[in-house]
Amino acid sequence: MNQRAHMLSGVAAAVVLTPWLRWRAVALGCGAAFADLDLYVYFALRHRCLSPREAIRYFTTLKGSRERAIKLLHHPAVPFAAMAFVRSSPLVGSFGVGVALHQGLDYWGKRNFKRLCRALEERSGGRCELCGMPQLDIRLMEPHFTGGMSDGDRDARNWLFDCRRCNEQRNSAKGTLA
Repeated sequence: MNQRAHMLSGVAAAVVLTPWLRWRAVALGCGAAFADLDLYVYFALRHRCLSPREAIRYFTTLKGSRERAIKLLHHPAVPFAAMAFVRSSPLVGSFGVGVALHQGLDYWGKRNFKRLCRALEERSGGRCELCGMPQLDIRLMEPHFTGGMSDGDRDARNWLFDCRRCNEQRNSAKGTLA
């Protein structure tokens, strides 16, 4: 799920829960909206670059989206550890609830994307939809969005299922393989 959706959902949850949480709603909103800050820290440490623009560009490229390292705030134990302090430090507990909301949105987005990939696998029949070559391992094939800005990004008609070679050729031509 993208950063804008996390920020909006975190702020919306904080606004809705403000009558009950009062000042702790700010920590909840920050936990949900800025849990992706660990992605920036990871990028800065790994690539020795402090540019937020470059970090966003990296994680939206093919190479960055393939990266599977677990970042600090995305570890499943973090919200539970933060919520353990809800009695002694309500701000930390509220922040943990926000991080849990963020992780829930990530899980929901990944689940929907996997459902889309399964539909694309069935449609392609184990063949690359660009070059038509049969693929030995369907797990090496990757989805490719072909729709426009206003098209639904979860509609299978707006996606192609490509082999890794075709996907890398297309992305290196566009400069998004990085």
